[in-house]
Amino acid sequence: AAALREAIDARTTEGILQGGTPYREIGVRRLATQQVRGLSVTPRKVLGPKVQSLRERISAQIAGRR
Repeated sequence: AAALREAIDARTTEGILQGGTPYREIGVRRLATQQVRGLSVTPRKVLGPKVQSLRERISAQIAGRR
């Protein structure tokens, strides 16, 4: 572990691209679970801040009209 840390700190490590894992080895249930999780989390992470900003601007405009 120490040698790996030293190599990472020295930036002398290399990535090795190997063949992909077959879907059968991963399993249909696990793939489906990950897809559902990814599709449900991503929109909130990406759109959440923009939606909040839009809500704040609309609230400010409504408050300014009163």
